[in-house]
Amino acid sequence: MDTHENRAEEVLNIYNESENKIKSDAIISRALADKITTEAIDEKVDAQLNSIKVQIHEINPNFKDDKKYYEIAKQTIQDSMKRYEDNLLTLSKPFDDQIEKLILEKAEIETSIAGDFLAENYLKENHENSEEENKKKVSKESKERIKEIDKKIKDLNDQKDEAIRKAMEEGNGAIQVNVKKIKVFKKIKRFFMVKLNSYKVIVKDVINPFNERIDKFNVS
Repeated sequence: MDTHENRAEEVLNIYNESENKIKSDAIISRALADKITTEAIDEKVDAQLNSIKVQIHEINPNFKDDKKYYEIAKQTIQDSMKRYEDNLLTLSKPFDDQIEKLILEKAEIETSIAGDFLAENYLKENHENSEEENKKKVSKESKERIKEIDKKIKDLNDQKDEAIRKAMEEGNGAIQVNVKKIKVFKKIKRFFMVKLNSYKVIVKDVINPFNERIDKFNVS
């Protein structure tokens, strides 16, 4: 194999390595975006479910003993939590779609830069100065665009995380149990336990308000 062929093989190997790295980086960036979505939604769902459990416990710590109504309430809450999670997935999708487009754009730019490297080092042996200057200018602009894309991706991930955590919340946006309502529950719990049953109280003061927040999100 002559020197020319050796050089051709060397340059092509470098290009292939660059291409594989570009693909790998794109996959990692997309996986990171998915991870941020999944973790934010999982934490949000867990916190909301724990909040519901606390509220039910404050109404009646022994509600599980009423197996019939407990199972009904459990299934109702599970259905509501599924809608709650679906809302969060719907909320995150536009962010992830934008991120995916930016990742693809970045990969295209990086592939173009790698192609320019291939051309400069093998395909073309003679360059005019003006052409070289143009290539340097394009390369600089491409690298600046990559920096912009990286920042946009980070900003979108941050905005998505914040949007998920604030979605379907009341007041200051933090998932929390209404302390005043709990104090009222403690005072009138025995009265409700005599006049009504725990299930009706739970539906009225826990499940229905939760479903209303979910429905308002769907409308908006």
